[in-house]
Amino acid sequence: MPFVDLGTTAEQVVATAALVVGLAVAWLAVEAASTRLRGRLSDLAVETLETVAFTVLVGATATALVVVWDAAGQIVDELATIAEDELLGVRIVVSVLVLSTAYGLTRVVRRVVDRSRVAELSTDHRRQVIYHVVQVTLYAIGMLLVLAVWEVNLRDLLIGAGVLGVVIGLAARETLGAVVAGFVLLFARPFTVGDWVVIADREGTVENITVVNTRLRTLDGEEVIVPNDRVASQEVVNRSREGRLRETVEVGVDYETDVREAIEVAERAMFETDGILKTPAPQVIAERFGDSAVVLELQFWIADPSAGRLYRARTNVVEAVKEAYADAGIDVPFPQRTLSPRDGITLAEDARPRPTPDGGPGGDDR
Repeated sequence: MPFVDLGTTAEQVVATAALVVGLAVAWLAVEAASTRLRGRLSDLAVETLETVAFTVLVGATATALVVVWDAAGQIVDELATIAEDELLGVRIVVSVLVLSTAYGLTRVVRRVVDRSRVAELSTDHRRQVIYHVVQVTLYAIGMLLVLAVWEVNLRDLLIGAGVLGVVIGLAARETLGAVVAGFVLLFARPFTVGDWVVIADREGTVENITVVNTRLRTLDGEEVIVPNDRVASQEVVNRSREGRLRETVEVGVDYETDVREAIEVAERAMFETDGILKTPAPQVIAERFGDSAVVLELQFWIADPSAGRLYRARTNVVEAVKEAYADAGIDVPFPQRTLSPRDGITLAEDARPRPTPDGGPGGDDR
């Protein structure tokens, strides 16, 4: 008698697809947990925990599949057959060895790629691309070898896989979309690890790019994990791509100030400021008439843009221009209003009692 009453094959296929998707999601959760543990535990300990978790997940999924397909009795019969059929036993052993070897090779490739100092692997982005391509290739070769060992007809398998692929695709379209987008990002390279980017409403430095998500470190030190399908569908601003970035700061000068002189003083101050590129040279433009001042826009460039360099450059520019204006006698006014009466209207003199010289209350001295 089955543990789970799934009356039709369609229900069993749907349950199987759900289990496969659940296994994938659980494995992604294990990977995310491993990433957080790498700073606290050794690499060997983390990899050991990953292996144990993977074994438990696969075992639990296999057990669930046996229950779904009510195959416990068949498995017992097959085990008895294996004991009598040497060829069948050899096929099972070879299959396990091939898959285990493929998994082990992917771990070795990961270590080799991470530790490589070859020029072609000089960037983290290229290491990620090479690792994921080799990983998929090894697993594909391993599966083909297993199919060859079992003499499986690939045509029939592809037909069945097509039907199952449709079911899984409908159940996990967002996850699959993130994986496809991940490979697009790895090869298109709109940004690389270490770049300062803005993705939708998130801004930070790229710390890692996987086939599923992109991890950012925000200016506040928070870790943000953005699914790759969202990255691919959003506008991405890469502030590090060109190797330099222009920034602007506004400053107001008094209306009685010679604007040309104020511009020259500010440009000279910025040119002598640390952290500011000399080429292109800093420049100042008269932006607009403000309420209490003529507003000037200070424009300058920084190299190798990052949030830290930008903030330091802004601070240096503000300090340098303020000091230069003070030395040149140029006022930076604060907001103020001028009160003037209309024709025929006079302003009454303040009739409040004026204090006496000794600080006491006074009277009306009019």
